Amino acid sequence: MEDEDVKKQIDSIVDRQAQIDTEVQMLTEAHKKAEERIGKLEGAIVTIVDLLGDIVKSQKEMVQIQKEMTQAQRSTDERVTELAEKVNDFITTFEVYISEKDESND
Repeated sequence: MEDEDVKKQIDSIVDRQAQIDTEVQMLTEAHKKAEERIGKLEGAIVTIVDLLGDIVKSQKEMVQIQKEMTQAQRSTDERVTELAEKVNDFITTFEVYISEKDESND
């Protein structure tokens, strides 16, 4: 091989190596950016999972509160029914008393 051919081959190899270095640098930057995006996505996923956990916890609490409210409503309904019966009994007794008093005054 002549010196000129060797020099061309060396120049070609050096040029190609420079291209490879540039491409490696570009790939390194792209990889770094991808890692940053992945990190952000991981953070977002963790946030979503935490929020879902909070939602599930809140739903369980709401179900428990709803059960307690239902029981309280039943208890209130029973007390209102008992009170209504007592008021009706009182009214009946009072009406009898009034009618007996009216009859005795006649």
